[in-house]
Amino acid sequence: MALLRRYGSILFILLVVLISFLIVFKPIRLGREAGRELVPATYEVVFPSPVAESEAEKQKAIEEAKDLLAREADLPGEEVSVTLSARDRMVIVTKVADEEEFREIGRDIVEALRKKWKGAQLVRKVAHFPERPVASLLGGTIRIYKPKPRITLGLDLAGGVQLVLRCRYKPTMHEFKFKRPIAKSPEEMVRIEREIEEWLREKRIKGPDVEMTAPDRLIVRTETKRPSQRKWEAQIILAHLQRRYGPASHERTEAIRLDPRMVERAKEVVRRRIDALGVAEAKVQRQGADRILVEIPGYTDPEQALRVLGKTALLEFRHIPKKYTPKVEMDEFGRERTYFVDREGRRVPEEVVYRESRLVLTGANLKPTAMASTDEVGSPIVHFELDSKGAKIFARFTRRHVGEFLGIFLDGRPVCVPRIEEAITGGKGIIRGLESIEEASELQVLLNAGALPIPLDVVENRSVSAMLGKDSVDRSLKAGMIGFACV
Repeated sequence: MALLRRYGSILFILLVVLISFLIVFKPIRLGREAGRELVPATYEVVFPSPVAESEAEKQKAIEEAKDLLAREADLPGEEVSVTLSARDRMVIVTKVADEEEFREIGRDIVEALRKKWKGAQLVRKVAHFPERPVASLLGGTIRIYKPKPRITLGLDLAGGVQLVLRCRYKPTMHEFKFKRPIAKSPEEMVRIEREIEEWLREKRIKGPDVEMTAPDRLIVRTETKRPSQRKWEAQIILAHLQRRYGPASHERTEAIRLDPRMVERAKEVVRRRIDALGVAEAKVQRQGADRILVEIPGYTDPEQALRVLGKTALLEFRHIPKKYTPKVEMDEFGRERTYFVDREGRRVPEEVVYRESRLVLTGANLKPTAMASTDEVGSPIVHFELDSKGAKIFARFTRRHVGEFLGIFLDGRPVCVPRIEEAITGGKGIIRGLESIEEASELQVLLNAGALPIPLDVVENRSVSAMLGKDSVDRSLKAGMIGFACV
């Protein structure tokens, strides 16, 4: 008892330290470990010169790579996916069991590809393995792990990315009416819109957006907020329209307010997209009336964050008018691009086709189960599935329009325009025409998280170094150890 009274306080402190250590570092965990599963692994190889210039050469290079990997690296075709993300870059996706196999396969892939393409270099490899115990007791019921701090560090300690996103909306709307139609075709309407937008930018009017709602009606939206500025804008725009296109009148000017519910919905979509990236403890909050602050501790790919968070990702299925026919051409990197021609074979701007096409479905009818993969020739694709309402609409539409074209548009850009061969009643489909497996993976994230209700602009992009945080944590640990020793 005397020893207990003498050393009781020290024993109590040691007990508190031990409990704190177990809580913070969690080196001991109970329950059986789940069985090991194969983990997807991605390898990116770059070549000193282009390996393919045309689509035919691209398919040939992919087949040659698959043959080399099967023969030299023991990777059968059914276990590996190969795609060309650029003329001189190849992405190989397979599955591995552990870190050792992950490293070995990386070396084997490079050696195999060098048999055909000298100078091939592995520039990136990615695989996420679950944490493994260093020891286990009682048949795995008690597992001991390497101590790691479980405290979530903020941006100042862990480093990462900080973004400020601003909701893009036009506070001012002007409407004008012409005495007679000034456009005879949709193509001419698009040309006039572009002419007026260019003139407005020359006059340094902020954020002009011009839309012809009819051959004799025009709407101009701007970012002007002051009433006096709105009046001046309406006057100079009307004067220009009268000089350039003939008699016109100013119908109205309206101040547009940003709906706070739209900003809140945009914030939730941003949150879901960050969660889909596999980032933990990210901070997403409103900042003022029209801004969203995003902090992602420990994230090391700011470019991907910008692409995923800033894209509206409005997916639309649209019925293409019969007078337009989709065509496919190859860009300088050998990637497919969709364009349209009319019955005379003349190229038609995609904005015209988009405007004249009829909306059938939007991404709101998608289930959050989109999955990126590659097809039988290694081209990136995304599988999607419609909800029950969307599946019924899709089945009814495809049944009535067999032989016609259905355009799949993402943010107004045609991704692919397949011909409807038969009624599609299963509610499932595939999106093709993507540039790389990375783009397919990002599209998967965007579709599963939902489209933004309002466009977002990045007004601040800052990468924070973790060096200051590491020094602070190290000093804190040293101070704690010295304090404990003194006690």
